[in-house]
Amino acid sequence: MNLSTTENKINSRYNFNFSQHTPYVFKLNFLLLCLCLSLFLVGCSDNSTENETAPVTEILELNADNIDEFTITFANTYLNTVDTLLTEFKKYKKANDPYGFAQYRNYYWTPKYIEKKDYYLTTIEKNRAFLETSKVKPLFDKFDNLIYYGIDLKRSLLEKDRKLLDETVAALKDQEAVVNAVIMSAGLDAKFKQFRKGGNLSKPSAPLNIISN
Repeated sequence: MNLSTTENKINSRYNFNFSQHTPYVFKLNFLLLCLCLSLFLVGCSDNSTENETAPVTEILELNADNIDEFTITFANTYLNTVDTLLTEFKKYKKANDPYGFAQYRNYYWTPKYIEKKDYYLTTIEKNRAFLETSKVKPLFDKFDNLIYYGIDLKRSLLEKDRKLLDETVAALKDQEAVVNAVIMSAGLDAKFKQFRKGGNLSKPSAPLNIISN
């Protein structure tokens, strides 16, 4: 029996014909290739759309026309940030839930605070020359220190330290007084009160791209 006869018997037994099945193999591979390409293109399209729609925070260039509005918005952001922290602190303190406040402060309040602080820091650095004679600089110094008051409030609850709590709340009130004094010294107290009540400034300039609560 020669080799050719043996091969024919094997093919006949298992009913296998490579030339007959080859087109189906190629078709299957082609379909799989098309599917992979489609998934790849969809993924690229989604990433492209996401990159195109991602918001970009433009850093404001301060000048005589917008410094008052910037100062008012900055002071308002400061007070809102403090108000939010103290409101949540009182809620968790009343519920006797120090760990709940710690979680809130660590994972919600602090990231939002840092986002705002970074924006204002970048704006002040960009406009350092203009702000040399401005009254807004002390506002950032106070805003920069808020992170430490948040830590002290957290500690006062976790350690049941009444003295630390009283000192921290008193310090925050002093800081608020300084912010209000800066607003008054700039002659913006009337506009600031109107803004805090939800009104618009009397002569609005171009909209400020400010991160707010």
